Amino acid sequence: MEIKQSTSFKVPIRMKLTADGTDKTGLTYSDVTVYVQKQAGVSTLKTLTSALEWVEIDSTNMPGAYDLLLATSDTDTGGFIKYTVSAALCVSYYGLL
Repeated sequence: MEIKQSTSFKVPIRMKLTADGTDKTGLTYSDVTVYVQKQAGVSTLKTLTSALEWVEIDSTNMPGAYDLLLATSDTDTGGFIKYTVSAALCVSYYGLL
């Protein structure tokens, strides 16, 4: 997946429970911890401040599926972007753009 530099972009996330691997529904932006690492940089905590930055897609038909909004400040450096999302009792999600 390629994204244009310095643009906001939604990335898909799949959250599963650690105990049995079932899809986790009902997570809000305040339930998750997100770290972002830009090309050759240091991982930094991304503080989510609104429900627009973390959206559950459809808990009935697509359980465990969420969109994470990467802001222009997350995409302002050329190269790869790595990110992790974690929540209590869930398997951490790792992504690479």
